[in-house]
Amino acid sequence: MDAESTDVGRGCSEAKNMFKISNIETSFARNFIEIKWKDDHSSRYHNHWMRFNCHCPKCFRVIVGQQRINCSLFPDEFPILHVHEDEEKAEIHLNYKGEVFTDHETILPLEWLRNHCYCDRCLSNMIEERQMKFALPSKDGLRPLHYDSIKDSKEGLFRVLQRVMEDGICYVKGVPVKEQFLLDFAESIGPLVDSTYGKYFKIQDLGSTDSITDTREFLTFHTDQAHYESELGVQFFHCLRFDEEVEGGESIIADMFQAAEILRKESPNDFRVLTKVPCTFATIDYNRKNPAYYETRKTVIEVDCDDQVVAVHFNTGLDSTVRVREDLIENYYRAHKKLWKIITRPELRFTHRMRPGDLLVFNNRRVAHGREAFVPNGGIRLLQSTYVNVEDVRSKYMVLGHQLGTEVTPTKIGNRSCI
Repeated sequence: MDAESTDVGRGCSEAKNMFKISNIETSFARNFIEIKWKDDHSSRYHNHWMRFNCHCPKCFRVIVGQQRINCSLFPDEFPILHVHEDEEKAEIHLNYKGEVFTDHETILPLEWLRNHCYCDRCLSNMIEERQMKFALPSKDGLRPLHYDSIKDSKEGLFRVLQRVMEDGICYVKGVPVKEQFLLDFAESIGPLVDSTYGKYFKIQDLGSTDSITDTREFLTFHTDQAHYESELGVQFFHCLRFDEEVEGGESIIADMFQAAEILRKESPNDFRVLTKVPCTFATIDYNRKNPAYYETRKTVIEVDCDDQVVAVHFNTGLDSTVRVREDLIENYYRAHKKLWKIITRPELRFTHRMRPGDLLVFNNRRVAHGREAFVPNGGIRLLQSTYVNVEDVRSKYMVLGHQLGTEVTPTKIGNRSCI
């Protein structure tokens, strides 16, 4: 084909109709090609992008972590000399001026190209299908799974992880009231993650002066361990004992991403402030049993290049002194107050009094939790907890879906990425 003006109108008989090409256009004056597909969808692919995604045996990665193309060696000006379609293999082949490898031909499968189209419409569809779905706690409530229906099976574990991925939280009833159960169950999903609490810890009223967790005081909504660069991922609460004599102590749960989107809708200026002005989270205590110095500065809400919320950090118990330019101080506190008021709206919270044998599994990157104050009256409230990395949880979910033959779309999980 002539590189000055290429116009191809061939179908691909072995591909599905949406993977058939109607037309390809390219020229030296542009750094991309345009493909018109048989279903009338149009895609634009840039020269460097196509070269760096070559599927030929010399370039295509076959081992995880393998780097087979050194992008820094390629020239900035990288025009296409020739492009043609291989109808039998359903591929396009390209040759470039300035190619680094001798006698190299870039190969791209048509189905792969179409599935990785990055036009505005396809990007919007990709983002939309991975969006979180928000429940209305006052209407939906926590939908329990019964342990007998999910234990000792891949299908059962998949159902638990599906709830965590889609709703942010899963409530399982009737699990064994044994300490070892939590460790075994969590480790069946992924390695336990260490923290300032350790890899595994109990939650009970000990009159602690190290952490409000081990008291009977009210715990407002928060995401755990906000003083880390990245908060811990999925958290497990397993109830071992909750005596009837105990008044109060209900767990409270709210979706931080839902609150952030409500703030964006109701008060866009305040939303923008919380994406721009950082606060400081810290745990600095040299006198505690395990002396600690943790400090990080980050925004409460993080958005990506598509203006999608990809992370929310909220823990007023770990808020440290805000140190930003003086003209931002009042704006920050006003915006933070509005978000806090949204989070605490009664209709947006789940309230649950745990019972022995209850298990809550929730995404700490998405779901804030807290606890109502309680009066023991001679009774005991005892939970145990641990964490698993949120990427490990999603990986387990995707792998199980693949093994079970279930089509699964990975959702946004609060790890600073919209995919």
